[in-house]
Amino acid sequence: MPNSINFPKEYLETIDEQLMGQTFAARYQTGGEEFAGNRTVLVPEISFPNQETPNDYDSFATKNDIALKYTAYTLPYDKQEVFQVDAVDDIDTAGLLTVNAATQYDRTVFAPWLDKQFFADVKAMAGGAQGTAAALTNSNIKKAFRDLRSHLRKSGLAGGDVYLSSTAVAALEDATNREWSNEGTITDSIGRYNDFELFEDAGGRLPDGIDMLVISGGIQTVRYVVKRAVTYTFAPGDHTEGDNWLTQIRRVFGIVGLRNKRPGIYVAGANAANGSALPYDGE
Repeated sequence: MPNSINFPKEYLETIDEQLMGQTFAARYQTGGEEFAGNRTVLVPEISFPNQETPNDYDSFATKNDIALKYTAYTLPYDKQEVFQVDAVDDIDTAGLLTVNAATQYDRTVFAPWLDKQFFADVKAMAGGAQGTAAALTNSNIKKAFRDLRSHLRKSGLAGGDVYLSSTAVAALEDATNREWSNEGTITDSIGRYNDFELFEDAGGRLPDGIDMLVISGGIQTVRYVVKRAVTYTFAPGDHTEGDNWLTQIRRVFGIVGLRNKRPGIYVAGANAANGSALPYDGE
C-alpha cells in the first residue's frame, strides 16, 4: 500500500522492540541461525571423532576429522494478534492507539504466556534435577545450591542464571540474612549468590512444582529463536475485516537446546525428579 497511509515508522519500531524488556526468554535470543522454510531453522554444530586418547604426533599426516553440520529444528510456536482501531481516527491517533494496545497486550498477555512456554520447554531439556518433598525453604536452599554447583562442576560448567520462585527467594533471604531487591525491567537480576546470577519469577511463570530453574552457559546452552514474519498495517478500505485501521502482528518462535548441553540445565523442586527431566544421553 502507498507510504502515505502507513503508520509512522516509530510506531512500528516501538511495537517490535517492546517485548524485549518484558520477558526472561529475551536474554537468550540469538540471530545466528539460518532459516529454511516455514518454521524450520538450521543450527550449526561441530562434532569430533570418538577417541578415548589423543593420537601420537605424526607430523603433517595428522587427519583433520572435525565435522561441521547443520541440524534442522522446527520452531513450535506461531502466534498472531490483530488490533483494530475505528476508521474515524486519523493516522496519528490510530497509530498511538495501536501501539498502546500492542504494548499492553505484550506486557499483560503475551509476555507471561511466552515465558511459561519457555520455562516449560527448558525444563523438559534438563540434564540435572533435584527433587524435594516440598518447596525450597531456608533450611534446605543452601544445600540446593551446593548440589547445583556440584552437578555443574562434574560437567565442566560453572555459574549461570538461576530463576527462583518468590518462595525460594524469600527462603534464600532468610538463609543468608540478606535483603534482595529488583529494580527495572523483569529481566534485571536481584543479585548474585555463589557465582550465580539470580532472578525472581514473581509472576508464576515457572512450571508448577519447580522452585529453581538454572541455565548455565547462556545462549551456548539455550537459544531463543524468533522468526517474526510480519507486522502489517492496513488503512480503512485496504482490507476486508471491516471499516477500521487494522494492524496484524505475527511471531514465529521457539527454543533450541543442543543435547550435549543439557547438563547446563538444572531444576529443583517437588516436581523436578522422578523422571520429569529428560536424561543426558551424551550426544
